[in-house]
Amino acid sequence: MLASLSLAVIGALCLVAFGVFWFLKIFATVRAILGFVGIILIGTAGFVGHAMTTVGTWVAHLGATVTTWLFGFPVLPAVSLVLVAIFIYDLMPKHTAGKRTGLVGLVLAGMIVAQATGIPALNSVGSAVTGIATSARSIAGG
Repeated sequence: MLASLSLAVIGALCLVAFGVFWFLKIFATVRAILGFVGIILIGTAGFVGHAMTTVGTWVAHLGATVTTWLFGFPVLPAVSLVLVAIFIYDLMPKHTAGKRTGLVGLVLAGMIVAQATGIPALNSVGSAVTGIATSARSIAGG
């Protein structure tokens, strides 16, 4: 069954599970990962993909504006580094993921899909996640 679903449908299912877990306030770590992977797999398709790409681009521009005000020149990767640090820190085994982890994962995924992180290596995470999902789908499908 999994092999017959497209990656966008799998991403949408991840986001539905994210929403259910958010509403029930359970599985914070799983919820954060599902939100991140769901946005990456949806990409720019549909309203949700377009909205998260817009949010990611807006956050990147906000970071560039703030760092220009602070330093006199834009530091594009500043916001990306902060979001990555929070996301990874909260997902580490000795720490607890919370509501912010899921939101940070959604925004970070939106920035990655929009190619607005300012870090070329981080922009390629989206294609890596898509490749992993494709491999998992083909293995599960037989």
